[in-house]
Amino acid sequence: MSNVIPSKYDRFQLGREFRDFIKPRLKSQPGWSDYCVTQGWNGRTETLTKAEIILAAEALRYDLFAAHAQWLALGSPGKVAAMPQAPSPDEPQLGGATSKALRNKLLAEGLVSLDSIAEAMAHTKEQEKEESGANNAERFEGGDVETVIAEVLAPASVHMTPHLAGMMPDLIRDVVASAVRGPRTIVKTVVQTVDKDGAVVQPPLTVARTKTLSLFQAFGMRKSDCPQTHRHVWDSLQVDVCDYVDPLNPVDLDYLWQPSLLAELAAQDAAGMNAWVYGVAGTGKTVGLGQYAARLNRPFVRIPIERTTEPMELIGQMVPAKGGGMTWEDGKLTRAFRIPRCVILIDEPSLLRSGTLSVLQTALDTRKLYLVTGEIVPAAHGVFICACDNTNGTGDDSGRYIDTAALNAAFLDRFALKTELSFLTEGQETTMVSRRVGVHPKAVQPMVEYAKLTRQSCDAGKLTMGVTTRRLLAWANLVKIGIGSKQAFEGVVIAGAAAEDKAALIMLAGQNLTSAHAVIDGIVRGSLDPDAKPVDASTQGAGISVAGLSFPDASDPL
Repeated sequence: MSNVIPSKYDRFQLGREFRDFIKPRLKSQPGWSDYCVTQGWNGRTETLTKAEIILAAEALRYDLFAAHAQWLALGSPGKVAAMPQAPSPDEPQLGGATSKALRNKLLAEGLVSLDSIAEAMAHTKEQEKEESGANNAERFEGGDVETVIAEVLAPASVHMTPHLAGMMPDLIRDVVASAVRGPRTIVKTVVQTVDKDGAVVQPPLTVARTKTLSLFQAFGMRKSDCPQTHRHVWDSLQVDVCDYVDPLNPVDLDYLWQPSLLAELAAQDAAGMNAWVYGVAGTGKTVGLGQYAARLNRPFVRIPIERTTEPMELIGQMVPAKGGGMTWEDGKLTRAFRIPRCVILIDEPSLLRSGTLSVLQTALDTRKLYLVTGEIVPAAHGVFICACDNTNGTGDDSGRYIDTAALNAAFLDRFALKTELSFLTEGQETTMVSRRVGVHPKAVQPMVEYAKLTRQSCDAGKLTMGVTTRRLLAWANLVKIGIGSKQAFEGVVIAGAAAEDKAALIMLAGQNLTSAHAVIDGIVRGSLDPDAKPVDASTQGAGISVAGLSFPDASDPL
């Protein structure tokens, strides 16, 4: 068993330069002479071994770890002579450029401490690090790309596999090329054109286009779908499908287009005209304009009009600024005017007041907005202005649309075509409601047939208003979520009808809905097969004798 006592310095590395550094310090320790006598060295101190140095340091309580830290901070003696000297002993610079010999002298004389030197050196290294980061761009500017790549990857090259080392230069080459290029100064000459009113004419602003298609291609329809009166537009007109997508106005794949409406909208849009679409409530005017924009990936802004709509809501006004004072805030129409290729929908303009009407009239005529700040805002490139209304602008004779008024003839003259939008055909409406709600067409068909009867009665003057498509969708949705068809019909159609219409609506329901409610409920609930062939009542009971049709009574024998 060994009697050697382990030392905390056993794993300590004592290189030649470090031994040369600690020997004079070890000899200066109190008790060194007595220790040499006890060891029998007799003056032999120049060739001390590692074990002898460790034993002496432990005996004299000389901390080799602290000495090693001091040696690292001051540098090895062999390199001291090569270090530049301090500018002046009176102003010792303890940073990276200070002579290590000078620092050693100051330390030995007690003028500075090891802690202060370490702190100064750490501060200097931090400064050098910051300066290096700040000047990195300048260091790389104008350099050779391949040289910079090699310099950047050198520290990590030993840790990379050969495959990764071969791939990394190609991955960072574009970044390095940008770094060595440095900042660029771009001088741009801007030429502005001023119109006769003194307004700066803005250059055409366009949304990037992805492709140009014919009308029927852009909207996914067949040439045969379009009536002959609009066939030339259908075949020859090219529309731009943009790359703008509005998440608030997504494409509705269940929307069914009326081909004549689509052709007239596209023709006016291409010619830079303003469009007016009118028709009874629920025919899909607002949705149609939104879908026109969505299918072409264009921005869509709907501006609903009410009796209380003020000009400042459309144009804008001065508002308090956050930092004090006043600043201009665009109104709905001004914001839309600044958006290239925007489809602007003015919804229900027959509710406009005269003051607001005059603002819109100027915008429609000149396609410019005049702000109180003096700015003149021209409509951006490709802006399409449309109006949707229940009337054609000349008033409502039916009395169904309260608060609508006949509009100024000069205002109406700013619109090109007045396109009337009617209800879809019976088959189209059945398909649309079925797709929208998610119920079988056979369940929707009785509803659509009833709606058609009410609309015919309305056209004949027997009703003030027929069942709209919105009412049909509400009726079908309620049945789908669990309310019986009869209850849904009474709540959606009868309860909300005008008093003078209720009796006629109930009478029409007796013609085709009394038995249809059970069929609608059965198909939606799954208890009836919508594809089953109807049973011929005349064949019921065939082959059964008259005696067999009578029920037994108490007198019949068992």
